[in-house]
Amino acid sequence: MGKSEKLRRMLRKGVSLAQKMRNERKEVGPETSPSLQIGTTIKSVPRDTTVLAAAISMGVDIDHFCGGHCSCGSCRIQVQSGSRALSKPRPDEKMVLGPDAESRGDRLACQARIQGEVAITVPEFFMV
Repeated sequence: MGKSEKLRRMLRKGVSLAQKMRNERKEVGPETSPSLQIGTTIKSVPRDTTVLAAAISMGVDIDHFCGGHCSCGSCRIQVQSGSRALSKPRPDEKMVLGPDAESRGDRLACQARIQGEVAITVPEFFMV
């Protein structure tokens, strides 16, 4: 068997594998969208949307004096459930939050990206 025949077989195998994967996805259904819950309001959002952007799209205006650049801490939120469905905090976010807020599980809305179902509370002193 020559190289071109091997290549054709590998390509055919790849195509059939891709088709099988597409069929399996159809059976399972579409991937569920991540969602954010603030109070009683729940909204589906695109994966990796920041909590700040999602909250604003829900009509919840969270302070963000630095414009969402992780330098002021005014968009601090409390995660009620789904902390694992948020992106991991980066060192700059941890620094802005401080050790006390970080140990409580607080996050910055401008930095936390939604990757699953998340419920948050916005402390009253951080709401506009």
